[in-house]
Order: sequence, then C-alpha cells, then structure tokens
Amino acid sequence: MVYSGAFKLRRWVPGNSIEMERNPNFPIKPEGGESKYVQKVVYRFIQNTNSLLVAVIGGSIDATSSVSLTFDQGRSPQLVRRAPGRFDIWFVPGAIWEHIDINKFENCQAVRDLGLNDKRTRQALLHAMNREGLVKAFFDGLQPVAHTWIAPVNPLFNPNVRKYEFNLKKAEALLAEMGWRKGPDGILQRTVGGRTVRFEIEYVTTAGNALRERTQQFFAEDLKKIGIAVKINNAPSAVVFADDYIQRASECKWTGMFMFAWVSNLQEDGSLFQYKNLNTGAIMVPTKENNYQGQNIGGWRNDEFDRLTSQAVLEFDENRRKQLFARAQEIWAEELPALPLYFRANPYVVRKGLVNYVASAYAGGYGYPGWNAWEIGWESRGAVKKWDQAKYALSTR
Repeated sequence: MVYSGAFKLRRWVPGNSIEMERNPNFPIKPEGGESKYVQKVVYRFIQNTNSLLVAVIGGSIDATSSVSLTFDQGRSPQLVRRAPGRFDIWFVPGAIWEHIDINKFENCQAVRDLGLNDKRTRQALLHAMNREGLVKAFFDGLQPVAHTWIAPVNPLFNPNVRKYEFNLKKAEALLAEMGWRKGPDGILQRTVGGRTVRFEIEYVTTAGNALRERTQQFFAEDLKKIGIAVKINNAPSAVVFADDYIQRASECKWTGMFMFAWVSNLQEDGSLFQYKNLNTGAIMVPTKENNYQGQNIGGWRNDEFDRLTSQAVLEFDENRRKQLFARAQEIWAEELPALPLYFRANPYVVRKGLVNYVASAYAGGYGYPGWNAWEIGWESRGAVKKWDQAKYALSTR
C-alpha cells in the first residue's frame, strides 16, 4: 500500500500526477544510507504515447514503465538516435504470450470438416505460419518465438520440446495424409461424410488491435500459400472476451482459430490446458454442464498431461517438479492444443546513471518495475548499483 512502502503519498493531482516521498518509517535501508538514494518520485500520467515520447526525448522523464511507449516507439529512430550517452532502451522479455487457440469440439461441424481435432491439422497450421518472419518483420527479432505456453524465463521451461519451423512442404504433407487436395480455385478440399468440403477456417481476434490485425493478415497470406482460405471474423474485445463467446466453443460460437494473449504464471499449475484437475476433480473445459468454468476453452483432453500437472503442483522436490513439467511440455508441443506465437518484450527507457530501476518478466505478471523501490538512486550521488538490467533484457544498441 502507498502508506506502508518505501515511499508515501505526498500529493495527488487526479489525471495528472502522483508525488511520493521517501517513507522514514520503512524498515529496509539501502546500502550507504538513504541520503544517497531517490528522495522523491513523481509519476506522470501521459495518456498519449506520442506526447510521452516527446517528453522522454526532451528530458523531462527519467524512466518509463511497461505501460507507456509502444514497441514501435521504443524502436523509433528519433528515440534511438538520441539515446547514446543519455539513456538506455531496454526490451525486457515478459511472460505474456500471444497464441492461437483452436476449437477441438467434435460436435461442431466445422471442426469435423477441417479435422481440427486431429493434431496433424494443428501441426500443419503451425508449420505454415512464418513466426520467425513475423517477429523479424514486426519486432526486429526482439520478441522470442514461443514453443510452449511456459515462458523461457520460467525455471520450469523445457527448451527441448518439439519445434515447428516454417516449412510449407511439411505442412502440405501432413494435410495430404488427411486427404486434402487442391481444388480448381487453389483451395484445399476433401470428402467428409460424402460431402466435398473446402479448407476455409474462421480466424478471430480483437478488432481495433492494429498489431493483431496485422499479424492476422500476415498469417492469412502464409496459409493461402498451402491452399487454406481464412475467414476473418473479428469483434471488439468486450465482445470476444465475454463469457457468452470465448467460453462457448463447445456450442460453436467460434469454430476455428482465436488469437489472443495469456500470462504465463511463475506459479505454474498447468490448469490452462487441463481437461480435469485430478486434485480437485474440477472439469477445466467450459461447457454448459460446469456452468462454463475453466480456461481450457478449446476443449483439449490428454489424460497424461492432467496427471503430470496435477502431480507437479503437489511435488516439493524442485528437480522432480521440473521433470514433471518438462514431460507435460513435451506432450503439449506434440499435441498443440494451441498454436504458440511469441512472448512479448516490453520497452523501457531509463536515464543513464539511474541505478536499480529494473523490470522483470514476473513483476506483477506484466513486467512492471521491480519491488526494490528503496534501492533506486543516482550513481552520481553515491547510490550503489546492485541490479543490472542488462542481465535480464535486450538493448537496442
């Protein structure tokens, strides 16, 4: 709370700023004495990111938070050119991952027609999506491509899972195994139940999110190369994230691909993709029978995955817990209940000489600056540098 931390509230101007001063009653003292460290902090609320960029370049801002500049602004020439000798620009890998969930409920006609409940279809889709090209084109390679739902910065991360490189021939071969052949219009078709069906898949994301809509177009072009037609069906976030939409894949409210983000948790329990939590008995797939509870919105089921993740959260031995999650990730990467895209990296700008103002992937889950506010200070005043952002981030230089 603002009255019990390293700083206490002094002045608040609604919609403009919050001024805080060092709390003399805070029990933790920084190395060398408090006088060498920051005594006052002013948070400025600048809603327009272009105005914020001007303020940073103009020198009136010493540091930004993750909820500030956009990725493009963090890489903008006008900022980067002025950085040398004045401030550092860091891109901190985070725990928020963009992915595409897939509807796997076989009661939906589109799922049966396209074979979305078959892992080969999902594998083919991922092989056909140039994720490396996307992060290079959109993010200068500063967003790590995802291979599981667990972030690379998480100690549980398994780097040895199956990976899907951009390979159109592998995608075509997998689809050919399932009977898909190109029709006269170049779109794949096959016979299902005596009917000829085209491979046209619904692709949903949040309307108005320019980055996601650009990503959608990027992947739609990739999929077209192997004969898959994309039917874009976007809506505002208030619509697609409402319970009567995102939780209703079992009722075919969305029937194909749904692209959005989740936060990878440091206290990972695997519940995001469990069919059943064996410790509680709860069904984690949202359906009418369980009042649409649970986050396994695509309806994936793998009993071994459920057993491993349910056992892992009860395991006190660190190495054994890692082994259980390592195997769970291998299963996940083979089955692909969702298509992993990339983990976000947030841009931070910090003035040269301001030490211990650092951010990490799991500070609040969204990469907010760290908990060590009492250690933030200026080297020129004698503040001791204890934390080095360079160990946990990528620089633009």
